[in-house]
Amino acid sequence: MAQPTIKDVAKIAGVSISTVSRVMNNSKPVSNEARQKVLDAIEKLDFRPNELARNLVMKKSNSIGILIEDIGIDYMAQMVRGAEEIGRMYNYNIVMTSTYGELELEKDAVDFLYRKKVEGIIIVSENIEQEIIYKIRDYKIPYILLDKFYDANDYHTVSIDYKESMKKLTDFVLDMGNKKPLYMKG
Repeated sequence: MAQPTIKDVAKIAGVSISTVSRVMNNSKPVSNEARQKVLDAIEKLDFRPNELARNLVMKKSNSIGILIEDIGIDYMAQMVRGAEEIGRMYNYNIVMTSTYGELELEKDAVDFLYRKKVEGIIIVSENIEQEIIYKIRDYKIPYILLDKFYDANDYHTVSIDYKESMKKLTDFVLDMGNKKPLYMKG
């Protein structure tokens, strides 16, 4: 049996397709009676909206792309995990691709993420070619660079003031009464 469509829901509920859409998207007022008919028809048909079609109409994919140098690098995997956790809080899905730092794979990944209509790209890489940034900009996709501070005004990047952070950490440890703190770096 074919997957039921929005037209099937409208027919069973005895309402227009736009009424079904309004109920599903909660976009405009619908009478309680019509709303209940639509919800009953959706349940009866076990209707699941076609997300691809919905994304095209709404021009919103609720997806964020992650272009990562190597998912096998532990700290990079942790960054992806953090992005995924935050994405879930805001009902965003993550589309991830690992490029191993290869330029051609990075180009293909950007093309892939563009075709998936991601709403933004998070780049997790120690070194990213300017060509990739230009390609993302040409596609007009918002982006952010993580993992390395890029000292250029035309890059969107996140960085940490490590010296200030280490000073605060040291002061905190000393303020707790520790007289001989030990620092180990991995």
